[in-house]
Amino acid sequence: MGNIKILQVNSGRSKRAHDMAFYTAEKTDADMIIVGEPNRSLIKNNWIVDAQGDVAIYIRNRNLRISNIKKLIGVKYNDKLF
Repeated sequence: MGNIKILQVNSGRSKRAHDMAFYTAEKTDADMIIVGEPNRSLIKNNWIVDAQGDVAIYIRNRNLRISNIKKLIGVKYNDKLF
């Protein structure tokens, strides 16, 4: 099993910081982006978002599978659940 690359940032709701996180994830080939205080206008399709919109997760690696278990989010990769 390979490593999972995760980029975690707090964007402070800034559109520019949010965009830079996406750019950085692309350049570093991150599998997943976790954004604290995301820009709410940018978290639409394909994002996993908490009820308040304060944390958003974007999965870039399509080999990762997402599970929602009693308000927790798990990520499955090569038969391992994180």
